[in-house]
Amino acid sequence: MESVTCEIKYSGAAIGALLAAAAATEGLLVALPLAGGVKAASMAYVFLQAARACDALLSVSGLRLDVERRVEVRIRGRWRPGVVREGSFVLPWLTALRWRSERGRYDRTVLLLPAMASAESLRKIRVLLRFT
Repeated sequence: MESVTCEIKYSGAAIGALLAAAAATEGLLVALPLAGGVKAASMAYVFLQAARACDALLSVSGLRLDVERRVEVRIRGRWRPGVVREGSFVLPWLTALRWRSERGRYDRTVLLLPAMASAESLRKIRVLLRFT
């Protein structure tokens, strides 16, 4: 197996889990005995971080990965080359691919759930991440 290319689809389960976690955090903030301004600022911060995370999940639409741990991720229609970094992990129901673009200073993460790509593509990605 030399490389794998897959199209990444929208996952309602991933967005739903993210929004449920944000709603639970907002509920905890409402229950905490904080000053009004601190509570409002904290709730706005949680909302903005949830919106940012949803945008990050929805912006990735393709992935190419090869044996030499080179990766290309299609973000908003543009392919961005990079390398797989330490910290990627594989579970049967979740794959977290940690990568850094060629011009980037920070690592990024692409989360893959079973419904986001074909079963064969996900299997190949898991094999490449686990054994390379």
